Amino acid sequence: RMAFQLGRQFLREAPPEQRIKRIISFLGGGLVVAATVRKRKLERKGGLDVGRIELASGSRRLELTFWNEYMTLEERGRRLATFPDLIMTFETETASPLISAQLEKGQDVFLIAVPSRFLRLGTGVKERQLLFRIEKAVQKKILRPKNRR
Repeated sequence: RMAFQLGRQFLREAPPEQRIKRIISFLGGGLVVAATVRKRKLERKGGLDVGRIELASGSRRLELTFWNEYMTLEERGRRLATFPDLIMTFETETASPLISAQLEKGQDVFLIAVPSRFLRLGTGVKERQLLFRIEKAVQKKILRPKNRR
């Protein structure tokens, strides 16, 4: 039901940035940044896209890592979001979602990050064995201590 309600909010007519902010508000809060892609490193490993994307927003420098989906978001080495937090990119002209493989240097995007505590997620996204595989793939810390879940 939450996904259906979110879709209805997203599809309501409004300028792209307002639509993105409406998503954040509906989900309970999070980060919205208008940014430009500075670099993208993409490799295919085992049938999956793995890599990093660097973004700039004014003086802010952001880094996304991905393993098909966005796994981490950092600002100058400080972690802002970690899977299973929702990390997404959107076109600035239409607010259409963009996957990591679609981003190109010089492209303007909206970036969002919503803490997982605001999302209804299945238990599989917190499975330690899966999170360990993600860590190995993106070479970033994903596993959280058991008392921080």
